[in-house]
Amino acid sequence: MSTRRAAKYKRNRDEQLGQHDGVYDEKFEVECILDRKLLGNRPVYKIKWVGYPLSECTWEPLAHLSQVMDLVDAYEEVRKLEAEIPEAPLDEFGHPIRSAVVMKETSAETSKVMGKLEVDTPVGILAGRLETGRVICKLEWARRLDGTLPLPSEVHSDEIKEEFPELLLDFYESQLKF
Repeated sequence: MSTRRAAKYKRNRDEQLGQHDGVYDEKFEVECILDRKLLGNRPVYKIKWVGYPLSECTWEPLAHLSQVMDLVDAYEEVRKLEAEIPEAPLDEFGHPIRSAVVMKETSAETSKVMGKLEVDTPVGILAGRLETGRVICKLEWARRLDGTLPLPSEVHSDEIKEEFPELLLDFYESQLKF
């Protein structure tokens, strides 16, 4: 699928790299659509071309994409669906705050809920200990969206390192003594 501007851009790039053979069929295949923005009041799409690196993506107006309207329609459908999904609140490190499934529980049961890395967001490490060569950390948790404050629970540092490395680093730095 071709555009005159993309052909000119790629021709100039080939000439600069000394790869110009003088023959161009000016047809480029769209690999995918990466982004969309408005130029004035008209949409333009960031196109990733087959066989070209991301650094050579171009912004193309809708008129240049008549051969790939199925991709444009699919991209627009995904954008519409993503717009309907509410954004998760972020913690102080920019990670999404996870929420547990809200279940009907009595207040007595709620106060006995242990925090879990799969559903809760850690806010601090209260303590650490060494067990069979691995560091086990006792985590303090953020309040869930349903108002429940999970009790501190123990998690292996390897699991924390995956998603919250700065939390682990802060804890280690707090334990240094000079």
